Amino acid sequence: FPLPFNGPTREPIPASSLIDDFVTIVEAIPGLGSISVSFAATGVTVCSTTQVVSITFLEQFGDVPSLVVKSTSIASCSDPEVANYDLCGGPQTEIVVDGETAVFGAGTISSRQGTKENEFCSRRGHCDVTTGICGCYSNYITSDGRGNVGDRGDCGYPNAEIQACPGLISCSGHGVCSNAPEYRCTCSAGWTGGDCSDRTCPIGKSWFDLPISNNRAHQLSECSDRGVCDRATSDCNCHTGFKGGACDQIECPGFPTECSGHGTCLTMSQLAENALINGDLEPTTYGNVPNNPLTWDYESMHGCQCDIGWEGHDCSLRSCPRGDNPDTGVVPGEMQYHESQLIQCTADGGNLVLYFRTFYTDPIPHDAGEIALRAALVALDSITDVAITYSSGTELCTIDGSNVVTVTFTQELGDVPALRGFASTVGADLSISAGSVSLLIASDGATLGALTAQQGTMENAVCSDRGICDHELGECTCFYGYGSSDGNLNAGDRGDCGYKLPYLTGEITTVAVDEN
Repeated sequence: FPLPFNGPTREPIPASSLIDDFVTIVEAIPGLGSISVSFAATGVTVCSTTQVVSITFLEQFGDVPSLVVKSTSIASCSDPEVANYDLCGGPQTEIVVDGETAVFGAGTISSRQGTKENEFCSRRGHCDVTTGICGCYSNYITSDGRGNVGDRGDCGYPNAEIQACPGLISCSGHGVCSNAPEYRCTCSAGWTGGDCSDRTCPIGKSWFDLPISNNRAHQLSECSDRGVCDRATSDCNCHTGFKGGACDQIECPGFPTECSGHGTCLTMSQLAENALINGDLEPTTYGNVPNNPLTWDYESMHGCQCDIGWEGHDCSLRSCPRGDNPDTGVVPGEMQYHESQLIQCTADGGNLVLYFRTFYTDPIPHDAGEIALRAALVALDSITDVAITYSSGTELCTIDGSNVVTVTFTQELGDVPALRGFASTVGADLSISAGSVSLLIASDGATLGALTAQQGTMENAVCSDRGICDHELGECTCFYGYGSSDGNLNAGDRGDCGYKLPYLTGEITTVAVDEN
């Protein structure tokens, strides 16, 4: 059976092992160090039903993690389901820790939780984090971890009588000395070290630490465990890719600056609030629930929100034009259409406001004509062009709602989000002399009056699926036989490869070649 400690393990331990073989195998587990082992039943194997094995950690101090034993309850050792190195065919192993007891014959044997300190340089020296070597204070040298001189390099052995706390003056003037017998410094806020001469650095959620229980990890630590504390200045020197006073934030990608100078570096929480679906703002949340272990990084992880015209994880790629594939939607019964939406306004005074893909129009007069309404919509950064048709009269709004406006998106292709109308907010103030103000919008097959809105069914594909995007230039290289369209299958200046070039027609002429 394997016996992992804090993750690593080594060769499996045979169930028939006696004490010497057991010690040899267990001490080879990485990070475990020397141990003291006793068998309650001498001359009996480790997995005997009468055996209790006591393991004392000689080089691991404090409340160390528990050893873990993996076994199976399968009774037959010949069963093919028995995994390699698992115990089988009898009673299973049990590990007791932290004061728990194990039954042995008519009595019990108790485990013991480690209470020795486990501190850098035994809190009797200064740790050089660049070399990992302790510089011991006066009257302290390295120990063996058991109260004797040794080679641990830990400053854990006093080589003279100790009569004061460390420091040129007691605790360097930045703490309180406990005096005899420990002579231990309790440092004031902002100071640390065995002699309180080191400044502390900002703390943040640790990026990588061991969980302390189920769903409890990322405890607060200096420089978030992703930087080195400058004890002289109290500043964190963050590892590459991390930033923030406590190295508690991931840098956004990009060169020479974050997001390549073509976007904004935002937290996961901010990116969720700015989420777009089909170009329309559809905010969600990330990290709003306190202490949710699944979203612990809501202020730590960062990503790029690219400017219009740029894309990629680091916003370094220019976006190419999109368009309709000219080879689809040409068969009768499978025709494709531009999106058309309907507006019905009942009012005879004031202004209305329309919204499309995060942009609001300026106030539009209730009596605006087709040209004025088109101009207001095309002025939005989210609309290239539209066609406007009134079903009745020349004014957008009527007192009886008799006019239904058709807005056809001639350049925004595919199933675009619905327009939103405002009659009394964001600058709108529609009024009516008799009756009630009404502002209705229909899309995706809904009807207003005798008219039906048409959902957009044309593709909105990069280079119309008929070319290759050059992200360095933001231009399409069209396949042979295709060119730039106007968004309506005709030649135009969209640069989208959405126009199918006409084939040359005529008689085939044979040319004779004089071989002389």
